Amino acid sequence: MRHMIDALLRKSSAKLVIYFDLIHYICINFHAKLEIIQFMRIQFLKSRHISHLFSSIAASALLTLAACSEPSFTVKGEIENADGGSIVLEKADHAGFWIPLDSARLSSSGKFSIKRAAPSAPEIFRLRYGNEYVYFPIDSIETVTLKAPANAFATEFTLEGSDNAQQMERFEKELIAFSPMAGNPDSTASFKRHIYSEYLQNSHASVVSYYILTKVVGSKSLFGEDGDDRYFAAVATAFRQYRPDDPRTALLEDVASRMRRERRSRSGQRTVIEAPEINLVEIELPDEDGNKIKLSEYVGNIPTLLMFCDLSDAETPAINARLRTRSEQGKFKVYQIGLDKDRLQWRNAAKNLPWATLYGGSPQEAASLAQDYMIPSLPAFFIIDANGNLTARANDVNDALKRLP
Repeated sequence: MRHMIDALLRKSSAKLVIYFDLIHYICINFHAKLEIIQFMRIQFLKSRHISHLFSSIAASALLTLAACSEPSFTVKGEIENADGGSIVLEKADHAGFWIPLDSARLSSSGKFSIKRAAPSAPEIFRLRYGNEYVYFPIDSIETVTLKAPANAFATEFTLEGSDNAQQMERFEKELIAFSPMAGNPDSTASFKRHIYSEYLQNSHASVVSYYILTKVVGSKSLFGEDGDDRYFAAVATAFRQYRPDDPRTALLEDVASRMRRERRSRSGQRTVIEAPEINLVEIELPDEDGNKIKLSEYVGNIPTLLMFCDLSDAETPAINARLRTRSEQGKFKVYQIGLDKDRLQWRNAAKNLPWATLYGGSPQEAASLAQDYMIPSLPAFFIIDANGNLTARANDVNDALKRLP
């Protein structure tokens, strides 16, 4: 490449045009090494025919070239049967308003390509064609490809380039299919449980999970009804585990807390959730002696209290004392999972308890359990009947004991 630049620069009459052609070439093929850029600078400084004005232009252009070499992402694609026009790339600002970042004219075949600096953290962008939009996620420096017919841009599109982009496409199309049933409360509740299971439960704090949870359909939030705080809490738990410094983490936790307070206020502190809001998920964990105990094999014959807690928390001993008094009557049993960070401290606290005490494992494993059961905070209590069916979730030990024989 050095030989090519040197040869081109010998033709002084075309230096300015060639210079900017080179800038354009290397910006498109921005894998150029820094020494190539430096070599160009030295060659220009050696030239006897460069005016002060040209030197200023060259310096500015070199800064542009350096910017071209920054990490970037690309969104490209094709709008079938498009009759000219442009496509606009947009991103939401901090107030939630979508602002244009860039645009591209469609070619005669409807193709386009837009390259932008990669975001410092995963973000959601959207493409606007006419008055319709397609949303897509960008994690870093990937290339996302969109294909859509001009007359059904927002409904019959496809996205390729990353797993998150394809997941976004699937969710949007499921949402479109569900829209006619959105006015039915039972259908809406069922749809949200499906969305949680399919896209949120094991999302590992992806930007797609945040987008889905905060999705607005028409003028109404998809997850904004009474009881939806547990969905926010589950996703907030994942963000706290995988993205503790992400500003969305604190926002999710705040929303979950506010929604929970409002729900409790409306229901007079009655916070029991009847099944099937959440299904019984199999658990197999070690006790203090290292013996693994399956939840499905432990329950049965009499009701079981499934409890998640931190045994090192100052309030837990008093809760355990109340449970011990009642459980000694033999009318229910306890399957208690400690999500303590210190395993030795947990073991010392668990060894004298008269029921199954299990250790939740590493922080990642504990976070997975919390997501499975949509646990917003500790302690958490679930009631399992004598047949092994999860029947209710209680907010505190008082509520749990009222539900038990």
